[in-house]
Amino acid sequence: MEALSRMDLIEDSCCDTEIVTTIGLYLNESYIFNGVQLDGLYEHYKYNFVMRPGRAFFVNGVCFISGYFGDRAKAQYVFDSLERKPGNIKMTYDTRPYR
Repeated sequence: MEALSRMDLIEDSCCDTEIVTTIGLYLNESYIFNGVQLDGLYEHYKYNFVMRPGRAFFVNGVCFISGYFGDRAKAQYVFDSLERKPGNIKMTYDTRPYR
């Protein structure tokens, strides 16, 4: 969390729980989500940045990686416009497939 704050990628105030919800959004508007403990968020962010560069990456509903959408504003617009509202998903436990 501190590493993301130092990089101006995230504000401490956006995470009011020990588990944040991350969502990877693909161009076809399908998505995958995970619950991530705060102490693992930076590693999770790095993994998605390096290993999943094509998909947009959101933390608690806010875009941090635009992927193939081109820029974060466009990715955020698509995310907010989805019929099924992934921004309403709130995970309560860590579901990362790797640790």
